[in-house]
Amino acid sequence: MTKKIWIVASVLLGGWLLWVGCEPSGEEPQEVALPMTFDASGLVSTTNVAGWQVTVTAFDVCVQNVEFTQEGEEHTSLLRSISNFVVPEVMAHPGHLAGGDVTGTLQGQWSVSFFGDSAPLGDAVLLEGEYNGFNMSFCVAGAEVGVAADAKVFGHHAFMAGIADNGTQQIQFELFVDVTDDPLMYGGVFEMDVTPDSERTLSLRPVMLDPYENDSFFEGVDFGALDEDNDGVVSIESGSAAHNILMKSLLNHDHWYVVAMNE
Repeated sequence: MTKKIWIVASVLLGGWLLWVGCEPSGEEPQEVALPMTFDASGLVSTTNVAGWQVTVTAFDVCVQNVEFTQEGEEHTSLLRSISNFVVPEVMAHPGHLAGGDVTGTLQGQWSVSFFGDSAPLGDAVLLEGEYNGFNMSFCVAGAEVGVAADAKVFGHHAFMAGIADNGTQQIQFELFVDVTDDPLMYGGVFEMDVTPDSERTLSLRPVMLDPYENDSFFEGVDFGALDEDNDGVVSIESGSAAHNILMKSLLNHDHWYVVAMNE
């Protein structure tokens, strides 16, 4: 009986502490403008489970409407928080806090060439607070976002080129990504405590290797099987099984970060 009373008391205490912690302060959070750019530092060589070491040499995408979020999945339910107070569970790794409140945005469309010049995308406007995720959509590259008609990404959501090597074969590949359903990347990694004094630059960074689960962007792709004529050159286009695997990787939040850079 005493044990049950202790558990109930713990639950009530946990709920009271959470309610007190979430009580509004009465002050409106301030807006903070932070410049946003992009970088290719996460485009490192990776080896998938099939033994192919993949080195990316070109990566162009068309992205739009970046949203920055606070209080994702782990904060959506008071009941869940109370239960975790009694029986703690393993924390999800960063980037799995999808579904948070959108309290920052950078609206527009951009064609981003990660091996080109890191031109600024614009100023993101965020309410002060502790951020733990971001969302963005992909769009079709076209003249309206400054993409020339002869560019390989033109008419596609993304274009990638690179070299796959398994020690006995070396294959040059090109990938043309056409997202067939919802082009939303939901719950990417963004961790920053934004204050009115913040002066960081935000950088959009694709990551070929998920550092938490060690999954390569190219998991499930056997490049040797794609080279049917054995000429060492492969083009991956819409409708193929390999395209569908890599399209899902493009939309996977494990492979997208926004990093707060020091000036």
